[in-house]
Amino acid sequence: MRYTTLYVLAVLLLAIPLSAVAQEEPPPAELAALLPTTGAFEGLAMQGEPRFFPEERLADHINGDAETYYTYGVGTTAAVRYSDGARGMLDLDIYDMLTPLGAFGVYAQRRPSEPEYLDLGTESYVSGSQVVCLTGQYYVVVKSISRSADGIEQAKKLAGLVAEASPGPDALPAELAWFPVEGLRPGSYGHSPRSFLGMDGMPPLFTALYANPEDEDDEITLAFHLFDSEEDLEAALEPMRETLLGRLADGGQAIEYTVDLDDATAAVTAYDVKYRGQVHVARAGRGLMVAVRAAQEWAEESFAALAERIEEDGPGLEAEE
Repeated sequence: MRYTTLYVLAVLLLAIPLSAVAQEEPPPAELAALLPTTGAFEGLAMQGEPRFFPEERLADHINGDAETYYTYGVGTTAAVRYSDGARGMLDLDIYDMLTPLGAFGVYAQRRPSEPEYLDLGTESYVSGSQVVCLTGQYYVVVKSISRSADGIEQAKKLAGLVAEASPGPDALPAELAWFPVEGLRPGSYGHSPRSFLGMDGMPPLFTALYANPEDEDDEITLAFHLFDSEEDLEAALEPMRETLLGRLADGGQAIEYTVDLDDATAAVTAYDVKYRGQVHVARAGRGLMVAVRAAQEWAEESFAALAERIEEDGPGLEAEE
């Protein structure tokens, strides 16, 4: 009799919905407040309740694509569908990337090469049936599901409402202004938090693309990061060295040279990396600079120009006292 009773209790417990056993935590109030309500513009109507996906459940929403967001440090994602008032639907996704830099990183990583920019939020654009907006620490995607040409206009309105509700800040990272402008590909800025060139052991780096003066069909990547101290730079540089040495081309070498800057000398190592060409890695003070697929002359001139802009417009290469 005792075992029968225990069996019945076990069956009953299994039949209780999981939600009744352990309630999910409520979504962040700041994120929920960004969702436009029905009637926010004429014809807009929320279809059903918003869904919220914490980091560990993001793959339930975008199966196969969540890894990109994990790389940049995603928090909770909000997803909701609206009717757009123009006989179509709008799917809104708001990714809380926790920091403005994380949001910028994923925005830049997913931005097409020649987008149609909009004046919304920090930066935004139209790509096909989507409006994509960077606003503060949020990465916002609105997809129009409509046969009407008005669908994308309604998507712009919805993205604009989210951007207006976002607390900001509405500025791109200040570090982007330090890149030299000559040869810079417009809109090519990015940020790699830990896997520059798709390799493990890499430090965080701001990146930009430049025209290759020796090949108009090729591009050079210039990247940099300012560490808090020279000791922090050295700690990050060691695994980077090991990674690049392990990726040398057959017969490739690592060659050292120096570059004279205004008030310092940069120590540079050029690695002949398989499939990547020459990767020049320079350090000066607490600054790390990298040029990929560049001739030595281009790397030297660009490192000097970058260091000059960091000194003039930024905090300088020397650690702050």
